[in-house]
Amino acid sequence: MDVLLATMHHFALLDLGEGGELATALLLLYARDRATTIPLQPPYPGSSSDEHDGDSMYDGASKRRIVTVNQFLEALLGENRFGTCAATVPRAYHTPESAATPLATAFRDGLIYFNHFIKVNNYEVVNQQYLLLAISRGAAIICANGQTGVDIVVPILLGTELKKDKVTAILVQAKNHRHFGPRIQYPVFMNMNPYRCGLFDRDVKEPPPVLRMVFALASPEAAVTSRSPTSPVGRSPRRDRTAAFTAYDIWCAGASSKTFDVIQEDEDKAFANLLKAIRSTREYALQWKLGDSVLRTMRQMQPLVSTEREHLELFADLEGIGEYALAEDVEEEAVE
Repeated sequence: MDVLLATMHHFALLDLGEGGELATALLLLYARDRATTIPLQPPYPGSSSDEHDGDSMYDGASKRRIVTVNQFLEALLGENRFGTCAATVPRAYHTPESAATPLATAFRDGLIYFNHFIKVNNYEVVNQQYLLLAISRGAAIICANGQTGVDIVVPILLGTELKKDKVTAILVQAKNHRHFGPRIQYPVFMNMNPYRCGLFDRDVKEPPPVLRMVFALASPEAAVTSRSPTSPVGRSPRRDRTAAFTAYDIWCAGASSKTFDVIQEDEDKAFANLLKAIRSTREYALQWKLGDSVLRTMRQMQPLVSTEREHLELFADLEGIGEYALAEDVEEEAVE
Protein backbone atom coordinates (compact mmCIF):
# COMPACT_ATOMS: atom_id res chain seq x y z
CA MET A 1 0.00 0.00 0.00
CA ASP A 2 2.81 2.40 0.88
CA VAL A 3 4.51 1.57 -2.42
CA LEU A 4 1.30 2.51 -4.24
CA LEU A 5 1.17 5.87 -2.47
CA ALA A 6 4.82 6.56 -3.30
CA THR A 7 4.18 5.74 -6.95
CA MET A 8 1.26 8.15 -7.04
CA HIS A 9 3.32 10.91 -5.41
CA HIS A 10 6.17 10.65 -7.89
CA PHE A 11 4.34 10.01 -11.15
CA ALA A 12 0.63 10.85 -10.64
CA LEU A 13 -0.23 8.72 -13.69
CA LEU A 14 -2.58 6.32 -11.89
CA ASP A 15 -6.30 7.15 -11.99
CA LEU A 16 -7.39 6.32 -8.45
CA GLY A 17 -11.08 7.02 -9.02
CA GLU A 18 -12.73 9.84 -7.08
CA GLY A 19 -15.07 7.48 -5.28
CA GLY A 20 -12.40 5.02 -4.24
CA GLU A 21 -12.70 2.64 -7.19
CA LEU A 22 -9.01 1.71 -7.06
CA ALA A 23 -9.15 0.95 -3.34
CA THR A 24 -12.27 -1.13 -3.89
CA ALA A 25 -10.66 -3.02 -6.76
CA LEU A 26 -7.65 -3.79 -4.55
CA LEU A 27 -9.91 -5.25 -1.87
CA LEU A 28 -11.69 -7.42 -4.41
CA LEU A 29 -8.43 -8.66 -5.92
CA TYR A 30 -7.08 -9.49 -2.48
CA ALA A 31 -10.29 -11.40 -1.76
CA ARG A 32 -10.04 -13.40 -4.96
CA ASP A 33 -6.43 -14.31 -4.22
CA ARG A 34 -7.26 -15.37 -0.68
CA ALA A 35 -10.31 -17.34 -1.82
CA THR A 36 -8.08 -19.56 -3.96
CA THR A 37 -6.59 -20.94 -0.75
CA ILE A 38 -9.98 -22.16 0.52
CA PRO A 39 -10.41 -25.82 -0.53
CA LEU A 40 -13.20 -26.66 -2.97
CA GLN A 41 -15.88 -28.95 -1.63
CA PRO A 42 -17.96 -31.47 -3.61
CA PRO A 43 -19.88 -31.34 -5.90
CA TYR A 44 -17.67 -28.73 -7.61
CA PRO A 45 -15.57 -30.15 -10.46
CA GLY A 46 -11.99 -30.49 -9.35
CA SER A 47 -12.86 -30.72 -5.64
CA SER A 48 -11.57 -34.30 -5.62
CA SER A 49 -7.81 -34.61 -5.81
CA ASP A 50 -7.91 -37.47 -8.29
CA GLU A 51 -11.33 -37.62 -9.98
CA HIS A 52 -10.45 -35.09 -12.70
CA ASP A 53 -6.69 -35.11 -12.28
CA GLY A 54 -5.04 -34.14 -15.55
CA ASP A 55 -8.33 -33.21 -17.23
CA SER A 56 -7.90 -29.75 -18.76
CA MET A 57 -11.67 -29.22 -18.64
CA TYR A 58 -11.49 -28.95 -14.85
CA ASP A 59 -8.05 -27.48 -14.24
CA GLY A 60 -9.50 -24.02 -13.61
CA ALA A 61 -11.10 -25.38 -10.46
CA SER A 62 -8.47 -27.92 -9.45
CA LYS A 63 -5.64 -25.41 -9.93
CA ARG A 64 -7.70 -22.88 -7.93
CA ARG A 65 -8.05 -20.23 -10.57
CA ILE A 66 -11.82 -20.41 -10.15
CA VAL A 67 -13.51 -19.68 -6.81
CA THR A 68 -17.11 -19.87 -5.64
CA VAL A 69 -19.13 -16.80 -4.73
CA ASN A 70 -19.40 -17.97 -1.14
CA GLN A 71 -15.64 -18.51 -0.90
CA PHE A 72 -15.05 -15.06 -2.37
CA LEU A 73 -17.32 -13.36 0.16
CA GLU A 74 -15.85 -15.34 3.04
CA ALA A 75 -12.36 -14.27 1.99
CA LEU A 76 -13.44 -10.63 1.62
CA LEU A 77 -15.43 -10.27 4.84
CA GLY A 78 -14.13 -13.01 7.09
CA GLU A 79 -15.85 -16.16 8.27
CA ASN A 80 -18.02 -14.59 10.98
CA ARG A 81 -19.21 -11.59 8.98
CA PHE A 82 -19.89 -13.75 5.94
CA GLY A 83 -21.76 -16.21 8.14
CA THR A 84 -24.21 -13.45 9.00
CA CYS A 85 -24.56 -12.30 5.38
CA ALA A 86 -24.98 -15.86 4.12
CA ALA A 87 -28.40 -16.02 5.77
CA THR A 88 -29.62 -12.72 4.31
CA VAL A 89 -32.72 -12.74 2.12
CA PRO A 90 -33.42 -10.39 -0.79
CA ARG A 91 -35.17 -7.07 -0.29
CA ALA A 92 -36.00 -7.02 -4.00
CA TYR A 93 -37.39 -10.29 -5.37
CA HIS A 94 -39.40 -11.39 -8.38
CA THR A 95 -40.83 -14.72 -7.23
CA PRO A 96 -42.30 -15.95 -3.92
CA GLU A 97 -39.65 -18.69 -3.83
CA SER A 98 -36.73 -16.29 -4.11
CA ALA A 99 -38.15 -14.11 -1.32
CA ALA A 100 -37.19 -16.70 1.29
CA THR A 101 -34.00 -18.02 -0.31
CA PRO A 102 -30.84 -17.10 1.64
CA LEU A 103 -27.86 -15.63 -0.16
CA ALA A 104 -25.61 -18.66 0.31
CA THR A 105 -28.21 -20.89 -1.31
CA ALA A 106 -28.98 -18.52 -4.18
CA PHE A 107 -25.31 -18.34 -5.18
CA ARG A 108 -24.41 -21.92 -4.27
CA ASP A 109 -23.54 -22.69 -7.91
CA GLY A 110 -21.98 -19.29 -8.59
CA LEU A 111 -18.37 -19.27 -9.83
CA ILE A 112 -15.95 -16.35 -10.12
CA TYR A 113 -12.86 -16.16 -12.29
CA PHE A 114 -10.85 -12.94 -12.56
CA ASN A 115 -7.26 -11.91 -11.96
CA HIS A 116 -7.32 -8.33 -13.24
CA PHE A 117 -9.61 -5.37 -13.88
CA ILE A 118 -10.40 -3.63 -17.16
CA LYS A 119 -11.34 0.05 -17.03
CA VAL A 120 -13.95 0.35 -19.77
CA ASN A 121 -15.04 3.51 -21.58
CA ASN A 122 -18.44 2.36 -22.79
CA TYR A 123 -21.61 1.87 -20.73
CA GLU A 124 -22.73 -1.04 -22.93
CA VAL A 125 -20.04 -3.38 -21.56
CA VAL A 126 -22.12 -3.92 -18.42
CA ASN A 127 -24.34 -6.55 -20.02
CA GLN A 128 -24.59 -10.32 -19.82
CA GLN A 129 -23.19 -10.91 -23.31
CA TYR A 130 -20.05 -8.84 -22.70
CA LEU A 131 -19.56 -10.09 -19.15
CA LEU A 132 -19.53 -13.60 -20.59
CA LEU A 133 -16.51 -12.50 -22.64
CA ALA A 134 -14.97 -10.96 -19.51
CA ILE A 135 -15.29 -14.30 -17.73
CA SER A 136 -13.46 -16.00 -20.60
CA ARG A 137 -10.62 -13.47 -20.21
CA GLY A 138 -10.49 -13.69 -16.42
CA ALA A 139 -11.44 -10.03 -16.06
CA ALA A 140 -13.63 -7.92 -13.81
CA ILE A 141 -14.85 -4.47 -14.84
CA ILE A 142 -14.25 -0.94 -13.58
CA CYS A 143 -17.17 0.88 -15.15
CA ALA A 144 -17.03 3.89 -17.44
CA ASN A 145 -17.27 7.26 -15.70
CA GLY A 146 -20.91 8.09 -15.12
CA GLN A 147 -22.21 4.51 -15.32
CA THR A 148 -25.69 4.38 -13.80
CA GLY A 149 -25.54 3.26 -10.18
CA VAL A 150 -22.48 1.00 -10.44
CA ASP A 151 -18.70 1.50 -10.22
CA ILE A 152 -17.35 -2.06 -10.39
CA VAL A 153 -18.75 -5.31 -11.77
CA VAL A 154 -17.47 -8.77 -10.85
CA PRO A 155 -18.98 -11.31 -13.29
CA ILE A 156 -20.52 -14.51 -11.93
CA LEU A 157 -21.26 -17.70 -13.84
CA LEU A 158 -24.03 -19.86 -12.39
CA GLY A 159 -22.92 -23.40 -13.12
CA THR A 160 -20.21 -24.54 -15.50
CA GLU A 161 -21.73 -23.75 -18.92
CA LEU A 162 -20.59 -20.55 -20.61
CA LYS A 163 -24.01 -19.24 -21.60
CA LYS A 164 -25.34 -15.70 -21.52
CA ASP A 165 -28.40 -16.56 -19.45
CA LYS A 166 -26.15 -18.09 -16.78
CA VAL A 167 -24.27 -14.81 -16.26
CA THR A 168 -24.97 -12.51 -13.34
CA ALA A 169 -22.71 -10.25 -11.28
CA ILE A 170 -21.64 -8.62 -8.07
CA LEU A 171 -22.49 -4.95 -8.60
CA VAL A 172 -20.35 -2.68 -6.43
CA GLN A 173 -20.65 1.00 -5.68
CA ALA A 174 -17.74 2.76 -3.95
CA LYS A 175 -18.38 5.73 -1.67
CA ASN A 176 -15.47 7.70 -0.28
CA HIS A 177 -16.99 10.46 1.84
CA ARG A 178 -18.48 10.55 5.31
CA HIS A 179 -22.08 11.07 4.17
CA PHE A 180 -22.19 7.29 3.83
CA GLY A 181 -21.76 5.73 7.26
CA PRO A 182 -22.56 2.43 8.97
CA ARG A 183 -26.30 2.64 8.44
CA ILE A 184 -27.73 1.12 5.24
CA GLN A 185 -29.11 3.70 2.81
CA TYR A 186 -31.56 1.72 0.72
CA PRO A 187 -31.97 4.40 -1.99
CA VAL A 188 -28.35 3.69 -2.97
CA PHE A 189 -29.22 0.04 -3.57
CA MET A 190 -32.39 1.03 -5.44
CA ASN A 191 -30.23 3.04 -7.82
CA MET A 192 -28.23 -0.14 -8.56
CA ASN A 193 -31.07 -1.60 -10.61
CA PRO A 194 -29.57 -4.36 -12.83
CA TYR A 195 -31.91 -3.50 -15.70
CA ARG A 196 -31.20 0.23 -15.60
CA CYS A 197 -27.44 -0.24 -15.41
CA GLY A 198 -27.62 -2.58 -18.42
CA LEU A 199 -26.74 -5.94 -16.87
CA PHE A 200 -30.04 -7.42 -18.07
CA ASP A 201 -31.65 -6.30 -21.30
CA ARG A 202 -35.38 -5.88 -21.84
CA ASP A 203 -35.87 -9.40 -23.17
CA VAL A 204 -34.63 -11.05 -19.96
CA LYS A 205 -37.80 -12.13 -18.16
CA GLU A 206 -36.34 -14.60 -15.64
CA PRO A 207 -33.05 -13.01 -14.52
CA PRO A 208 -30.63 -14.82 -12.22
CA PRO A 209 -30.09 -13.30 -8.76
CA VAL A 210 -27.78 -10.32 -8.37
CA LEU A 211 -25.54 -9.35 -5.46
CA ARG A 212 -25.30 -5.61 -4.78
CA MET A 213 -22.59 -4.26 -2.48
CA VAL A 214 -21.87 -0.73 -1.29
CA PHE A 215 -18.41 0.07 0.08
CA ALA A 216 -18.83 3.12 2.35
CA LEU A 217 -15.08 3.48 2.68
CA ALA A 218 -15.00 6.79 4.56
CA SER A 219 -17.39 5.71 7.30
CA PRO A 220 -15.89 6.44 10.75
CA GLU A 221 -17.55 3.30 12.10
CA ALA A 222 -17.01 -0.24 10.86
CA ALA A 223 -20.02 -2.38 9.97
CA VAL A 224 -21.11 -5.13 7.61
CA THR A 225 -24.89 -5.11 7.31
CA SER A 226 -27.41 -7.09 5.32
CA ARG A 227 -31.10 -7.87 5.59
CA SER A 228 -31.81 -10.72 7.98
CA PRO A 229 -34.68 -13.16 7.35
CA THR A 230 -36.69 -11.47 10.13
CA SER A 231 -36.12 -7.87 8.99
CA PRO A 232 -39.24 -5.92 8.02
CA VAL A 233 -39.49 -5.43 4.29
CA GLY A 234 -40.90 -1.91 4.59
CA ARG A 235 -44.02 -2.83 2.64
CA SER A 236 -47.28 -4.22 3.96
CA PRO A 237 -48.70 -6.68 3.24
CA ARG A 238 -45.88 -8.94 1.99
CA ARG A 239 -46.30 -9.47 -1.73
CA ASP A 240 -45.41 -12.20 -4.18
CA ARG A 241 -43.19 -9.81 -6.13
CA THR A 242 -41.49 -6.49 -5.38
CA ALA A 243 -39.29 -6.12 -8.47
CA ALA A 244 -38.52 -7.57 -11.89
CA PHE A 245 -35.36 -9.12 -10.43
CA THR A 246 -33.96 -10.63 -7.24
CA ALA A 247 -31.14 -8.78 -5.48
CA TYR A 248 -29.19 -9.43 -2.29
CA ASP A 249 -27.69 -6.36 -0.63
CA ILE A 250 -24.61 -6.01 1.59
CA TRP A 251 -23.48 -2.68 3.06
CA CYS A 252 -19.79 -2.53 4.03
CA ALA A 253 -18.87 0.50 6.14
CA GLY A 254 -15.31 1.53 6.89
CA ALA A 255 -12.03 0.47 5.32
CA SER A 256 -10.13 -1.41 7.96
CA SER A 257 -9.55 -4.88 9.32
CA LYS A 258 -12.81 -4.50 11.28
CA THR A 259 -14.77 -4.55 8.00
CA PHE A 260 -12.65 -6.45 5.49
CA ASP A 261 -10.73 -9.57 6.39
CA VAL A 262 -8.27 -8.94 3.56
CA ILE A 263 -6.93 -5.88 5.41
CA GLN A 264 -4.47 -6.74 8.16
CA GLU A 265 -4.47 -4.70 11.37
CA ASP A 266 -1.05 -3.24 10.59
CA GLU A 267 -2.39 -2.08 7.19
CA ASP A 268 -5.26 0.03 8.57
CA LYS A 269 -3.22 3.25 8.61
CA ALA A 270 -1.84 2.72 5.10
CA PHE A 271 -5.31 2.11 3.72
CA ALA A 272 -6.62 5.23 5.47
CA ASN A 273 -3.80 7.24 3.86
CA LEU A 274 -4.68 5.82 0.44
CA LEU A 275 -8.32 6.87 0.81
CA LYS A 276 -7.27 10.33 1.99
CA ALA A 277 -5.06 10.67 -1.07
CA ILE A 278 -7.91 9.58 -3.33
CA ARG A 279 -10.22 12.21 -1.86
CA SER A 280 -7.76 14.97 -2.76
CA THR A 281 -5.47 13.50 -5.40
CA ARG A 282 -4.56 16.84 -6.98
CA GLU A 283 -3.65 18.49 -3.67
CA TYR A 284 -1.68 15.45 -2.58
CA ALA A 285 0.45 15.74 -5.70
CA LEU A 286 0.87 19.52 -5.32
CA GLN A 287 1.85 19.19 -1.67
CA TRP A 288 4.48 16.64 -2.62
CA LYS A 289 5.93 18.86 -5.37
CA LEU A 290 5.46 22.40 -4.00
CA GLY A 291 5.28 22.15 -0.22
CA ASP A 292 2.75 23.25 2.39
CA SER A 293 3.26 27.03 2.15
CA VAL A 294 2.68 27.20 -1.60
CA LEU A 295 -0.34 24.94 -1.30
CA ARG A 296 -1.80 27.19 1.42
CA THR A 297 -1.45 30.25 -0.80
CA MET A 298 -3.10 28.44 -3.70
CA ARG A 299 -6.02 27.49 -1.47
CA GLN A 300 -6.48 31.11 -0.42
CA MET A 301 -6.78 32.05 -4.10
CA GLN A 302 -9.64 29.56 -4.53
CA PRO A 303 -12.36 30.67 -2.11
CA LEU A 304 -15.12 28.21 -1.17
CA VAL A 305 -14.05 25.38 -3.46
CA SER A 306 -13.57 23.15 -0.41
CA THR A 307 -13.94 23.20 3.37
CA GLU A 308 -10.27 23.56 4.30
CA ARG A 309 -9.70 26.67 6.41
CA GLU A 310 -7.50 28.37 3.82
CA HIS A 311 -10.35 28.39 1.26
CA LEU A 312 -12.46 30.50 3.67
CA GLU A 313 -10.31 32.49 6.08
CA LEU A 314 -9.67 35.58 3.91
CA PHE A 315 -13.34 36.45 3.41
CA ALA A 316 -15.38 34.76 6.14
CA ASP A 317 -15.65 34.64 9.92
CA LEU A 318 -14.81 31.02 10.68
CA GLU A 319 -16.08 31.03 14.26
CA GLY A 320 -18.66 28.28 14.62
CA ILE A 321 -17.90 26.83 11.18
CA GLY A 322 -16.74 23.26 11.12
CA GLU A 323 -17.71 19.69 10.45
CA TYR A 324 -21.49 19.41 10.77
CA ALA A 325 -23.51 16.48 12.07
CA LEU A 326 -25.02 14.28 9.40
CA ALA A 327 -28.75 13.46 9.38
CA GLU A 328 -28.33 9.75 8.72
CA ASP A 329 -31.76 8.72 10.01
CA VAL A 330 -33.80 10.82 7.58
CA GLU A 331 -35.27 8.71 4.81
CA GLU A 332 -37.80 9.36 2.05
CA GLU A 333 -40.75 7.01 1.91
CA ALA A 334 -41.49 5.49 -1.49
CA VAL A 335 -45.05 6.12 -2.69
CA GLU A 336 -46.42 3.58 -5.14
